Amino acid sequence: CVQLETGQLLYEHHADRALIPASNMKVITTAAAIDILGSDFTFDTVFAIHNGNLLILGSGDPLTGDSELSGTEMTLFDNVARALREHGVEKIKGDVIVDASLFDDQRFHPSWPEDQADKRWTAQVSALNLNGNCVDITFTPQSAGQPARYTLFPETSYVSVKNKAVSIDRGSNQIGALRKLNSNSLTLIGKCRREQTINVTIDRPAAYFAFTLVENLNRRGIATAGKLVVLDQPLSGRLGQLPDQAQILHRHRTPLRDVLRRCNADSVNMVAECLLKTISVHGADGQSLQQGSWPNGSKVVGQYLRRLELPADAAKVDDGSGLSRENRLSAAALVRVLQQIATGPEYESFRQTLATPRTGTLSKNRRFAGVTYHGRLYAKSGYISKAWSLSGYCRNEQGDWLAFSVLANGGSRSPRDLIDRVVKIFME
Repeated sequence: CVQLETGQLLYEHHADRALIPASNMKVITTAAAIDILGSDFTFDTVFAIHNGNLLILGSGDPLTGDSELSGTEMTLFDNVARALREHGVEKIKGDVIVDASLFDDQRFHPSWPEDQADKRWTAQVSALNLNGNCVDITFTPQSAGQPARYTLFPETSYVSVKNKAVSIDRGSNQIGALRKLNSNSLTLIGKCRREQTINVTIDRPAAYFAFTLVENLNRRGIATAGKLVVLDQPLSGRLGQLPDQAQILHRHRTPLRDVLRRCNADSVNMVAECLLKTISVHGADGQSLQQGSWPNGSKVVGQYLRRLELPADAAKVDDGSGLSRENRLSAAALVRVLQQIATGPEYESFRQTLATPRTGTLSKNRRFAGVTYHGRLYAKSGYISKAWSLSGYCRNEQGDWLAFSVLANGGSRSPRDLIDRVVKIFME
């Protein structure tokens, strides 16, 4: 724990020991994103017409169709349909072509658990994404013993569904859905007594986006005659660019600040991974273009950390979200990054991306409930099996702002209450 104004070290205990940081890896990913991309960076997904084809140029935006920001993905599809009609297009005579080449086609990280591939926290990563790369399934009970009703959002035939969920009139909800890696066949399971919505990941997000877009254009009276094509190499021959003579119909823009907030405050793993791959596209100098990948992203973030003069063994970057158990960070490294941000013009906006006792992940379990901590704590929580973390900024009773990091690995019991007590002591 360090006082920001003076840099005085207030407390440390094994601060240089690199541990599994869980979601506190997102602090590093978002800090590097601001440093490399710049705070004014905007994700720009482009829709265009070229030779009778509808082109979609993916930008790596993780928040297309994110209900937290823009209502639903239907808003985006409405905008595309409106733009087509404004340009006199009532029928797409050619193909619907998706250029998803900004990122490589490794969509599921090799260190992630494959038996959790259907869970929203392991959503796949692509240069074109929709609804967090999940389909939302709402279960509604019927008479006891009857199959539970279900609806999909978005409404799509991109996935096939086998319904084994049963309605009950007593007991608690125990519903779920299964999807194997590299499949879009869903099996609904469990017992349903009350309405409940769950999220299940999909395979091949770029195809999911395009398929669902076509379905919605058709519903809006815009016909499509050709094929759906997903490219992993640039259609124009130039990464991140449309072909010459393409007529732009619509741009969907998402500011970096919105992405940072969903990454840190809400701890959405897929968002962090899109950030890491976007960082790798632009390189450490923020200029060079290369296809986004996890290895390149890890390398670029490592270069950012070395500029902060951290010891070589203070950090190991394997993914952007902290889901991988191969990540390593020391508490000292996290505090050094937090200090570096606090010296720059982006400090206040970055701090606002973190969770607080009333927002984001910290508000969901009331870890710092009560007015005592309101306005005094901005932090990133983290947890995967046997790895807990909490890092961020807090203000003590003397009015001083502090940067802190507490990491804990191992053991059979959760140290979360102990971590919270330590942070509360910092705030005294």
